[in-house]
Amino acid sequence: MRRRGKGVCLLEASDRVGGKIHTVRSDGWTIEMGPAGWLDHEPEWHKLCEEVGLGVETSVAGDGERLLLKGGKLHAIPSGKLGLLRASFLSPAGRLRLCLEPFLPRRAGDPARSITADESVWEFGRRRFGKEVASTLLDAAASGLFAGDSKTMSFPAAFPHLAAAEKKHGSLVRAAWKGTAPSDALCTSEGGLQNFSERLAEGLGSSLQLNAPVDSLRLENGQWIATSKGEALSQSQTVFSTAPAGALVQMLGHAAPPELRTFAETLVTTSLRSIPFRFDESAILRPGKGFGILAPSSENAPFLNIQFTHSIFPSQVPPGKALFRALVRGKESQGDRSLSEETQQIPIYTLGHLERLAAAEQAVARALPGLYLGGDSFFGVGLNPALRRAMLCADRICNT
Repeated sequence: MRRRGKGVCLLEASDRVGGKIHTVRSDGWTIEMGPAGWLDHEPEWHKLCEEVGLGVETSVAGDGERLLLKGGKLHAIPSGKLGLLRASFLSPAGRLRLCLEPFLPRRAGDPARSITADESVWEFGRRRFGKEVASTLLDAAASGLFAGDSKTMSFPAAFPHLAAAEKKHGSLVRAAWKGTAPSDALCTSEGGLQNFSERLAEGLGSSLQLNAPVDSLRLENGQWIATSKGEALSQSQTVFSTAPAGALVQMLGHAAPPELRTFAETLVTTSLRSIPFRFDESAILRPGKGFGILAPSSENAPFLNIQFTHSIFPSQVPPGKALFRALVRGKESQGDRSLSEETQQIPIYTLGHLERLAAAEQAVARALPGLYLGGDSFFGVGLNPALRRAMLCADRICNT
């Protein structure tokens, strides 16, 4: 927006930029306490990193081993076009059911509604791949990636790229064979994600205000006024809010449309903690090569997922060392306690999320001109959805 001639004032509630991005660097270790990186299907990331003078590191474990915990044992999730047909966590009948997927019709939308009829992650998996895959791999993805329940989480809201792939190609297996399935390689910026945030912030100068939590946001005579503890922090014609939905409703007070209030009241959130475990490589009984471990909810595992950081991004770990990063719920805390105090709230998109979102966004556009919604309460968990929404709103603001 600044390049396009728009003045920008960034109000950040915390004492550092980047929001949920938080990188700890110490003695050759680069430890991400928030997001680990972005999936490599948003080319804009590479452009932005190049613009701020940072290289991009792509995971060397993209095609490596991924593990699934089932029955108390670790099973490899085979890669490749016919990989799942070799999966030891599936029965012969479950693997045979997979063979039907290329011949199943795509799901039709509901012509009476403007949004495709919703379905859960589990129901999508059952419909396309069978109950075994839905109860193991898809359930593990919903739990491990989003801390959600596969039977109540909205598939098109949580996995929009897969939903779009089915809509376009019908069969996800055929899309994978053609090489048109979304890439799942993980990328990060040189030196960790916080390097990227800090480089972007360098160009803002006095336009960036840290430790500036907004408690009131009001529209007066076509101008938005953001205040903190009764003191005006900024005044502008447009606001791009990435605050959580509930916090935004509190800022707006009585001006918040009913649809936005309903959205905030029905949004499910959970508290997560990222816990790093640091080892000498010689202390590891099984080489932690590949990407990491997922577990379906039926396993009642003490973790949501475990990432093998030393295998994914070797540059983030000193030679001869290994770094495992476990994602757990709430205040469970073991491992490296000095680095595991920070918790983050993330939303879980339950069934009906996209319909509630559309109603809230339309109501805000109608009642509160100049206010643009962003953030993971609304448009996706992770860095890719954040960037897509930011670019879209920047275009809209610059073109008004």
